[in-house]
Amino acid sequence: MNKTVFDHLRVIRKECESKIGDSDVCESPDGQLHIRLQIKDSRCQKEYLSNQSVVPVRLNQGILEVLLPYQEGSLLGPWLEQKPNLAQRRDACLSLIAQCLNLQSAPCVLALSAQLKNLRFIEKSACLQLLPNWSEWYPNAHPGNDVAAVAMICRHILTDGYSMLQTHQYPYELQLFCIRQRWDDYQTWGQLQQDLSAIPDCLLPLTNSYQVWAKRFMTWVKQWIKPATCLVVALLVVAALISLWNVYQNWKNQNNESSWSGMVSVGDQKLDDG
Repeated sequence: MNKTVFDHLRVIRKECESKIGDSDVCESPDGQLHIRLQIKDSRCQKEYLSNQSVVPVRLNQGILEVLLPYQEGSLLGPWLEQKPNLAQRRDACLSLIAQCLNLQSAPCVLALSAQLKNLRFIEKSACLQLLPNWSEWYPNAHPGNDVAAVAMICRHILTDGYSMLQTHQYPYELQLFCIRQRWDDYQTWGQLQQDLSAIPDCLLPLTNSYQVWAKRFMTWVKQWIKPATCLVVALLVVAALISLWNVYQNWKNQNNESSWSGMVSVGDQKLDDG
């Protein structure tokens, strides 16, 4: 693309404006939409230029401008309403990874664009609208933070929209992916791509969900059966002690009554003389 197109862009929508940079949706004279990034911070400029880029860039009055393709497509919500199966979800994630690799965009752009509102679906593929929120940029970011950010987006694609019952039907490969993503284990594209490719086409059978619930119930029973037994025994001991105390009190009262002989005299008179 000719770099002179920068001079003829018309801003349609400004997505982000900060001291670090701006992210705009623009239109060229031929009616085609583009994304224009304007990076103002010198440290951020160096970070972007340190990575190979296949998109047009130029330095204009101290501002580094980058031109990216605009991505059409539906949002995550409408796409999930079509009830995609696990295979379709997995393939959408793999197409998202392919886009990230093909554009060779800077890690900071990917990391700051990896938000659900920027996710787009075109038929069976998914992609990111590269509209970074520059206000969240900070220097010396941890290597691989772009991969971790995209892995988070993939987890939403793979798991959003499933019911609580269906979560127990996750195949082991999907469970492993979710655990690794939660612990930010994904630092390279190869590792992320390999784990996504290993996810099977379907969820586990519904019987697996019942088995999981049965195992959890038995685990719960085993955890509580000992303290419950101890509680019952303690209650029985208390009841026995109360019962013994009542028996003792009755015996004591009866004993006192049998030992009382009554009054035999008042003054110098005997009461039992008749």
